[in-house]
Amino acid sequence: MSDNNSKNMTVELSSLENGIYLLKINRPEVLNALSQSVISTIDTHLETLKAASDLRALIVTGEGPKSFVAGADIAAMKSMTSEEAA
Repeated sequence: MSDNNSKNMTVELSSLENGIYLLKINRPEVLNALSQSVISTIDTHLETLKAASDLRALIVTGEGPKSFVAGADIAAMKSMTSEEAA
């Protein structure tokens, strides 16, 4: 269960054991900033988890030593209209 739609996997969903799942945001070069693509992929993974009858817990983490998630990807927002960025 991984996001393979981009050159680098940006969001990974994996099953650990006993109904425990791990959702990892993997964009350490931008402190795991949330772009529209990342948010969409997270949403897709959450929809997938809704159907997981064994789901007991979801651990959400970010790759890298500096930041869990920096927040919105400001660089990606530069090309958006104010409505899209809201």
